[in-house]
Amino acid sequence: KMETAVTAYERGELAALKDFVKAARAYISLLREHIQKEDHCLFSMVNENLSEEEQERLFKAFRAEESKIAKDQGPDFYLKKAQALAARFQVAPCDPKPGASSSCGHHGSGACGG
Repeated sequence: KMETAVTAYERGELAALKDFVKAARAYISLLREHIQKEDHCLFSMVNENLSEEEQERLFKAFRAEESKIAKDQGPDFYLKKAQALAARFQVAPCDPKPGASSSCGHHGSGACGG
């Protein structure tokens, strides 16, 4: 829905901006629920049902996959993507202060107050 709204907005359909905002807010809600379920359900189930050895193997597999992704995308991949979108839509990009932490959105405010 967000992609459709962006395409419509770029064609000059200004009302699509409201559609984008609505879809983005729904996505934020979905992500928050997903993270909550991981934090409070999934991780508890893993701790109860997998041995320490199984958890360690899983942890190592995740780290290996994250390393491959980091090599492919580089450490600033998502920051550069956000900056490109800000430029594309003429939105002032967030300029975090040195040493400021970012936030996933559900643990409080990050460098940009979000």
